[in-house]
Amino acid sequence: MLNPAGDVSLGQFTNSGVDGSVSFPLPLAGALVSNIVAGTDLNLYLTAAGTAVGFTFNSRDFTGTNSWPSLTISAVAKPLARIASIEWLGTNQVALRFSTVSNWTYAVQGLAGWPAGSVGGWSNLFTVPAKPFDDQAVYVDMVTNRQRFYRLLLSR
Repeated sequence: MLNPAGDVSLGQFTNSGVDGSVSFPLPLAGALVSNIVAGTDLNLYLTAAGTAVGFTFNSRDFTGTNSWPSLTISAVAKPLARIASIEWLGTNQVALRFSTVSNWTYAVQGLAGWPAGSVGGWSNLFTVPAKPFDDQAVYVDMVTNRQRFYRLLLSR
């Protein structure tokens, strides 16, 4: 049984009756990520979802090393977010150009004036949703006589 004071459920998984190797992607729960990043011990408690459910797996003491359970952690570095250029288009418009990397969401934010918070803080101006391929993006902003700052944020 989970202890709500310290344990985090990573979900319910099934082998769908298949015999052999099975992989389960785990959600990036805060406690899981912090233990992995810190390099501390990570305990996984596997329990049946109900009394009619069973799941058999080998331990590290099993004679065939190819059948030992394993935990594989794959990490992807966050790509660099940078506006490649800001171009004056005339007629009170500027174009912000930047490259996107697959599976990341990009948000162009604007700030009218400085310091931050003096005129309402950063606001989202344009969002490029995650795509399965790398691409180029352009955001065209209307220019007024006020000062505007831009930044580019990434998220998964």
